[in-house]
Amino acid sequence: MPTLLLALIGGILCCSPPLAAQDSTTKEKVQSKAARDPDSEPCFVLDGDLDSANYLITDNGMRLWAAVKGSKLYLATWSTEGGTSDHFVLCSTTFGNPEGHPWGKAGTLNYYFAEWPWLAAEGDNDYATLNNGGASGEHAEGPNGGVLEGVIDLEEVFGTMPETVYLSALAYGTNAGDAMVGQTPIFWQDDNLDIMEMAPVTVESIRDEDLDGHFDQGAPTLTSEVNGNLADANYGLRRFFIDEQANESASLSLNFTPHANPDETVSQVEVITNLNRRDFAVIQENRDLATTSSETYYRAYPMSESNGTWTTTLPVDTCGAYRATVRYFIDGEGPFYFTDGGLRRDLAIVVSPNNALDTILYEVNPAIVEAVDSTPSGRSTFRDLWMENTDRPDAVSTQKFTELGINMIWLQPIHPIGTEGRQTDPLTNQDYDPGSPYSVKDYWQVAPFLGADNTESGAMAEFQTMVDEFDRHGIGVMVDGTFNHSSPDAILGQGAVDLYGQNPANLIRDVRPSWYAKAGDYSKPAENASEQAVAPDRRDFGKFVDVRELYFGNYDALVKYDSDSHTREYLLERDKLEPLSATTKELWDYFAYYPIYWLDKTGHPIGTPPSQSHQGIDGMRCDFAQGLPNEFWEYCINKTRSVKWNFLFMAESLDGFNNVAGNPRHGVSYRSARHFDILNENIVFYWRDTWFDYPADGPGSGGTGTKDTFSTFDAYRQRREAYDNVVLLNNLTSHDEVFPSDHPYELLNTYAQLAAFKGIPMVMYGQEAGALNDFVKYGFTGAIPNSDHNWSVYEDNFGKTIPNFKRYNDMTRVWQNADAILENLYGRINTARLGSPALRSDGEYFLSKLSDGNFDDDIMAVAKFESAGVNASSQDVVFALVNNDPLANSNRMQTFDLSPESSPGVNWFGIQPSHQYNVINLLASDDTQYLWSTDRTGQDLIDNGLTVILDQSLSQLGQAQYLRLIDTSAASSDQDGDGLPDDWEVLYGLDNSIATGATGDDGPAGNPDNDQLTNAEEFLAGLNPIVADSEKFQLCIERGTDGSVDLTFPLIPARRYQIEFSNDGMTSWEKMGAATDSTGLTGDPAFLLTDDGSETGSAPGVDSNRFYRLIVTLP
Repeated sequence: MPTLLLALIGGILCCSPPLAAQDSTTKEKVQSKAARDPDSEPCFVLDGDLDSANYLITDNGMRLWAAVKGSKLYLATWSTEGGTSDHFVLCSTTFGNPEGHPWGKAGTLNYYFAEWPWLAAEGDNDYATLNNGGASGEHAEGPNGGVLEGVIDLEEVFGTMPETVYLSALAYGTNAGDAMVGQTPIFWQDDNLDIMEMAPVTVESIRDEDLDGHFDQGAPTLTSEVNGNLADANYGLRRFFIDEQANESASLSLNFTPHANPDETVSQVEVITNLNRRDFAVIQENRDLATTSSETYYRAYPMSESNGTWTTTLPVDTCGAYRATVRYFIDGEGPFYFTDGGLRRDLAIVVSPNNALDTILYEVNPAIVEAVDSTPSGRSTFRDLWMENTDRPDAVSTQKFTELGINMIWLQPIHPIGTEGRQTDPLTNQDYDPGSPYSVKDYWQVAPFLGADNTESGAMAEFQTMVDEFDRHGIGVMVDGTFNHSSPDAILGQGAVDLYGQNPANLIRDVRPSWYAKAGDYSKPAENASEQAVAPDRRDFGKFVDVRELYFGNYDALVKYDSDSHTREYLLERDKLEPLSATTKELWDYFAYYPIYWLDKTGHPIGTPPSQSHQGIDGMRCDFAQGLPNEFWEYCINKTRSVKWNFLFMAESLDGFNNVAGNPRHGVSYRSARHFDILNENIVFYWRDTWFDYPADGPGSGGTGTKDTFSTFDAYRQRREAYDNVVLLNNLTSHDEVFPSDHPYELLNTYAQLAAFKGIPMVMYGQEAGALNDFVKYGFTGAIPNSDHNWSVYEDNFGKTIPNFKRYNDMTRVWQNADAILENLYGRINTARLGSPALRSDGEYFLSKLSDGNFDDDIMAVAKFESAGVNASSQDVVFALVNNDPLANSNRMQTFDLSPESSPGVNWFGIQPSHQYNVINLLASDDTQYLWSTDRTGQDLIDNGLTVILDQSLSQLGQAQYLRLIDTSAASSDQDGDGLPDDWEVLYGLDNSIATGATGDDGPAGNPDNDQLTNAEEFLAGLNPIVADSEKFQLCIERGTDGSVDLTFPLIPARRYQIEFSNDGMTSWEKMGAATDSTGLTGDPAFLLTDDGSETGSAPGVDSNRFYRLIVTLP
């Protein structure tokens, strides 16, 4: 084979063609300006020795070096000489279709070998070559320990100077058909080279114009630090949870090392970030404008240098989605940014409102949930969600949701639905009616059919009333935003009137065609109405004919073309967004206005004080959020939080994370975690496919499942690491999924597990009533006896059969055959969680068996706490214990180790050796009864562990326990002097500190659950101050046929109860007999008094007006 020879003159590689061969072992490398001929134009030296170790781009065993001078690109990897593998270096400016290796190696590569440059060298001889390197291309290979290197002229090879090149170095066995044995950058999957396995390198970031062996911008590193924990900030993520109203804050430190030439001066090093600056949010601000005092979205913060590393610490005190990078100068040149470099990208900072941890969600379709049949006239509407109905099964209402322990409703999309492109209903052979709610026609109105009078104005009024009623009962509302796509015939609506003065009835495609992606090229906007692209951009699952792709710009993760070369483009991680046009910026503003508009419509206009943050809608589930650019979501989140600081954003991002070379911080859902509070990701598939292994695709699918503690521990551990402790939506099903079990009580038992984990537990409407999968499709399992627990109409969804939400549907059979016991037990689990700061916190520790230190395969045991190592007398500590497979064995016993330490001598769960403890079961019908006949010392618990026996009925929640640890030796105190005992405040997560605890929502006059009672009243009544359950404390009055009146009310220990009556319209009150003292109360907590006249002077006549009230005080 021919060999390309290089000519050297005075140690400098000539840019002219070679003249003669030279012995590579005699060459010297040029390492400094002083060693060069000042009269010649220096180039990179090709002699088989590495030009500079500082040119390292990526290292994964295989190494890849690169640098640029002028238009010349230097490339290098390990030499093959003396080795046993063939080596290759690839360089492109875009992606190719998968094709076979030109040397017959195994697998495919997304590379066009016929035209794009590639270096190659054989391992079993000295053959090396540069293909498609242009007339000026050069290469060389050194002996073992040297490198295979080459130089190409980028302008000559690619026709223009590229902004970014995609680089990869590969090693294969030497024989035809041999597999890849090494590669850099890191391996993702299989033996192929896919597009995410090529390093995108910004040309400017690897320039070395003075050939001093250092990039002109340096090779900087950036780390973040929180509470002593260091992490790489390159495409990194930091997450915080704060309560703005309570003025909570945290801190974030950044450490920057430029790795520039030591002889050069690094100056003006500043963090450039929009942290805490959501109120200044704009679209694509020029960061060069940021100064230390500028009123811009991004601001500069000086860093201090020590031993070549610059540091600074920033406060974190404002909820939002932010970014941070570093700006600097070298020898007066710049500014340079950390993000300019290949694979050097912003640090994401997510500051979430702490109510994200407190939410329990209920997904519902308002048109179906209480429909009486599957016709338009039989539908349910918004008012049925909160009213107690008598004309239909009263399945949902504010009362029902409170009893179920639900504090937020997720509404499937509520807007008018487009008519064009609707799919065909196989039952009628007509278009689906009303169509898929995810095909939105008007984002600024409510679908008429969701109101009883079937008008837009009536539906809007019903929606507003519903939100107001939910607000009054402490129940939030989460809407479903479908921003990735709209119906083909979507109109501009009121949002465009408010923002741009447009006619609301105009079709978007007619007046703003460029708001849509172009058919055939999603990287460009449509130019006319006929060019609307069908959504989504992804090509690895089907397109949806009833929606069109909206154009949010050309960004790195957009699948731009319908070709094999771009199939996995959604996995790219450059975090790159091209400059936006004016019309695309309009689209961003249009959708960023959406949550603000609906806040205004539901009682939370701009200017509403933070103390009224419970008013209006409370969150948005963002459909296919992963398909939009990060920067848009950050803009939308920050604009919204400027109006309502604790508004929640949940991303649908079902792809999950990718574990690459042991690092799970890759993939679609990691990208979503970089700006969202909550992830609606694929944990639901863990429960369906791994835990239960349910036959979702019908006969022939499914299996026995893997129901062991480690599998669950590992599934959640990986997600905590991947998403930096994001709040997960912990759901077992959803509107487009099946139930993963045909046994409702087994599903309940599993729900008791996930409700103990950090995240948001979710109940799908009908789940609490014992709804089952479609009998027609899944009756073969033998566990679904009939269709008594089914919706009326089902549809096929990617092989699964789910309730049809594209047409009018009903679930009357589900409600008619509802299991009231099951519903009560779901309520018991949720109420326990709402009442436990520990269960809602992110403090979590999976317990091991005392006997051998391993997890118990049969019992999931996890400790929940507010803070590791803090005394258990001043925080909530709960041990959640659930039988993994109660259908296999309902008699389990195990002793768990409680001795782990968070630091030497400090028990992880705050157990003090000298204190006395007992436990109560929050899931029991009596959640106040101590379970141990005598208290146990802390030392006993540490030495001998916690023994649990799960042998009670599954249908009574007897296979799960939430054991709250009670420090019985801790004397009750009231250090903040607000009349609320410290132990009661700690129990419910109220602040009992002297400095702040006696005021606001933490004080006696506070009402954090927005019910009828203050904290002081809830304490006296024995209620939970953070759960809207005031209806549990009622004076029930019932008139007897003899004219007497029975008065019934609940008692708790250590209270005094006095009934008073009035015969004059409540002008004056008199005591009805003596007070009732409940000190030492045992037995039935309900108390009955009868007014027969003996204590009131006269019997209440049938027609008389007598009023009663109950006064509760401490003894």
